[in-house]
Parts: sequence; structure tokens; C-alpha cells
Amino acid sequence: MHADFIGYSNIKDLTDSADAIVIGEVVNVNPPILITHGKFDDGSPWEDVFTVSDVEVKKVLKGSLKPGQMIQVKQWGGEYQGTRYIVDGESEFFSKNMRGIFFIQMYKDVPASCLNPYQGFVKIVDGKIEPFPENDLLPKGLSENEFLTNFSKEQ
Repeated sequence: MHADFIGYSNIKDLTDSADAIVIGEVVNVNPPILITHGKFDDGSPWEDVFTVSDVEVKKVLKGSLKPGQMIQVKQWGGEYQGTRYIVDGESEFFSKNMRGIFFIQMYKDVPASCLNPYQGFVKIVDGKIEPFPENDLLPKGLSENEFLTNFSKEQ
């Protein structure tokens, strides 16, 4: 699968574009499903395979979500009806107990999405943030507390 995503040149643009920013933990990864998220000019459905994960909100940095709330966050791709769908260069699918910072776009009728696969989610491992290699907006190894301190200063 090929998809184009907006890349952000600085953390301010990324945070301004997000409807919500939360620190969350993946509690369940659901089997991939086909989601209709639009229509083509001829009226036929625009459908893609997505893997939807249930995420528990731990801390809210932006938006109206609440700690303890469960949200669904979708990622393009997954194994569906015997075929594995991946987006060109997709970083990695969420896994159960994965913790991280989610910069998300909320939708009315479908699960939320990270703003892009590389900058829209930052893993937290052993209390330290681990941005994907393509994400040069945040330094690797910054502690979660250092991130929170820096984030609150920039808001």
C-alpha cells in the first residue's frame, strides 16, 4: 500500500495539528478490518485495511480526552483475509502494553489516527522516549518527565 502523509518540520506544527495528544498504553490490538473512509468520484467506497488498537489514556497533554478513557486508534495495514497489507516504509504496528505519546486526529465515525506513522507516535520504553529514526523532532533518550517538562514550556 502507498500512502502520503504530512511531515512536520517542528514540534509546534505537530502539536498544533493534533486534535489530542495523550500518553497512553495499548491494551488490545484487534484483528485488522476493512474501513470505508470516503468515496471516489464515481461513488464507489474508498476502503482500506486498518489495524485498530484499544488505547487507555494515561495523561492528557492536549484535547478533551480524560485519563482512564479508552480510545481506538487505527493504523493503516495488517493481515486481512490472508493478505498482509503494509504502508510503504510503515514504522511498526502497535503491540499490547506498548506505551507512548499519541499525537492524534479524532474522527466522528471512525477510530482516531496518529498524524503520521513516524512523528504521530513516540514509544516510551523504560521511562525514556524512543522516536522512530525518521522522527528528528524529538531527541532519543529524553525521559518521559523531561519531555513533559519541555512540552508544558512550549504550550
